[in-house]
Amino acid sequence: MDADVHNVTYLSLILPYAVVLCIVLWVRREKSRPDLSHIPSVGSSYCFVGAIRFLFNAQSVLQEGYERHKLAPFKVFNLTHWAVVVASPQLIEEVRKASDNDLRACEMPHISYSLAGVGIAHDTRTIADLGTKLARTLPLLFADMHQEVIAAFRDILPSDDAAGWVQLPVVDTVTEIITRVSNRVIVGLPLCRDQEFIALHKRLLKDGTMVAAIVGMFPKTLLQIVVYLFTKLPHDAKEMQRMVQATVEKREEKEQRDNEKFFSKSHDLLSEIIREGQETSSELTHRILAVSLESVHSTSMTFTHALYHLALADEDVIQSMRDEIDAELRHEGWTLAALERMRKVDSFLKESMRISGFRAVTMMRKAVGGYTFADGTYIPANTVLCTPSTAIHLDETKYPHARTFDAFRFARLSSHSSSSSSSSQYRLTTATPDFLAWGYGRTACPGRFFAAAQMKLVLAYFVLHYDVRFLEGDDAVRPPDWCLGASRFPNLGGRVVVRKRRWGEGGASSC
Repeated sequence: MDADVHNVTYLSLILPYAVVLCIVLWVRREKSRPDLSHIPSVGSSYCFVGAIRFLFNAQSVLQEGYERHKLAPFKVFNLTHWAVVVASPQLIEEVRKASDNDLRACEMPHISYSLAGVGIAHDTRTIADLGTKLARTLPLLFADMHQEVIAAFRDILPSDDAAGWVQLPVVDTVTEIITRVSNRVIVGLPLCRDQEFIALHKRLLKDGTMVAAIVGMFPKTLLQIVVYLFTKLPHDAKEMQRMVQATVEKREEKEQRDNEKFFSKSHDLLSEIIREGQETSSELTHRILAVSLESVHSTSMTFTHALYHLALADEDVIQSMRDEIDAELRHEGWTLAALERMRKVDSFLKESMRISGFRAVTMMRKAVGGYTFADGTYIPANTVLCTPSTAIHLDETKYPHARTFDAFRFARLSSHSSSSSSSSQYRLTTATPDFLAWGYGRTACPGRFFAAAQMKLVLAYFVLHYDVRFLEGDDAVRPPDWCLGASRFPNLGGRVVVRKRRWGEGGASSC
């Protein structure tokens, strides 16, 4: 009770100063805002009114703008600035091709931004570099990933079919599995299975979800105050930093003391970077922690969406995936090549990302100087640009019955393609002007190949070994997503029931 009173008193003291700071920063921003009067507004011409609507119903604002101005740019307001939205294929291609000297990639809101105060800087280049390293070493890492999936499912989910249906919290369960599988590749054993390390990831994900949703809505200075006062992110980040630092130092000491070729045998990301020998322990810790948080946060949220769709999927959809998985395992076993041939598993995940996108906008850019599109539209310096990814994904002219989850939509499109090159555009990892969940162009998510392989492996294993449904049975509905601004998160409180399938039900399910 005393703690609650203290928090209320503390809040009442700082709130007036926070309000004044917001007003001062808002006035300064208004005076320096680019002139966009020549671009039509959607939502409201009054900044504050439009911002409130965008805060609580961004997708409807973007959908309205997309339907009204599909081939022409329009602008929306999101509390701190106007953003110009471009949606036509021609303008999207121009944005993709524009150099950084003209349109610079903006920082997308994500969990590591809020940790800058503890030394884990928001560095998109670092994350991109490490994502590229993971993709390059994926063939060497796959056996470890598969081994960790088996161990994680054994430890977290019911391992005996006699247990019947067992209730599970979706986000916590998915986060624990993804934390273990991701970090088996990033930091290796034993840290990836450390329960304190996993618990920190869970807490960071939940607090980080809130921060990621509001990061673009408030001035950076004020946002850092909010993070320190109302979340445990800084404390948890320091604890995780301590654990990673200890792991780094132990490995370096082992190499020096025993003069062993440890790092030549291990292919996890930490070992790869230590082998390069170009960074101090502190620098290495920050880089590893940043990529670990990014990988777990985004992949966990994306896979949670997919698991919700799986809990509602028709039995024939699930059986069709099981047949595909079983056939590939009988032919080759659990290999990366076999996983890549699981087109229906691939399609299921891509359809989930299409209809339940993590962000309503992608391809964030900022005009460095004045920029003029080929159609004559002028974009003043410091103007933010983006594409309405969700509105594009729900366009009936691009995806018939676009608001209906069609598990094998992309598998059918791929099978009907006339060539391998046209078929590849329907693969999970391929970013196109019509599928923007990964972004598009040179700034498309560099870690998507690792994330996709990880999600396909977990989904294939789950489908083969378990049944899943919502608690309410046949009348179940998917719990509503949580939307704030342009961010869309799966319901953090959703629960499902799962049941271990009997041995032999899935053919190769004993694998």
